[in-house]
Amino acid sequence: MNAIDTLVAHLLRTRYEDLPPAAVEAAKTFILDAVGVGLSGSRHPRMPSLRQAAQALGQGAEATVWGSGERLPLASAVMLNAYQVFNQEFDAIHDRAVVHAFACIVPAALGYAEREGGVDGPRLITAVAAGLDFAIYVALAQRAPMRFFRPAMCGGLGATATLCKLGGLDESATRDA
Repeated sequence: MNAIDTLVAHLLRTRYEDLPPAAVEAAKTFILDAVGVGLSGSRHPRMPSLRQAAQALGQGAEATVWGSGERLPLASAVMLNAYQVFNQEFDAIHDRAVVHAFACIVPAALGYAEREGGVDGPRLITAVAAGLDFAIYVALAQRAPMRFFRPAMCGGLGATATLCKLGGLDESATRDA
């Protein structure tokens, strides 16, 4: 079994019932923290021009841009919400892995949940926790010197893993994602 197969298996087998209570409480805290930081970031001076650019990327009202209440296609809303979290530099970070994963994971998870509906708290928490594990393991596996892109790249991989978990993708589709 190679590293990606191990990560995918871990992601798919993670269940809410298996999460330690401390992990569940931490996930709740960091989900709320990411939303709070994102709401603060909605006041960034660049947000009006970024929202305007995001509106030009497509039509649809699938998910809400935090702070503005504007509804955009899922990808546009997630991108803006993630930027709003990143632009504040107050989001949670895994110190050893140097990953700002919640800035990617939480906007993706909440946007997906808003678009699809029917995502309850335990399912959301499980997907976020498993996606965070995925991002951290990938980041910790890096042996090259730290580069700026690693925090965002690993966060993006964590968001992808989170969406695979929320979407109920099978092993093959998750590995492909």
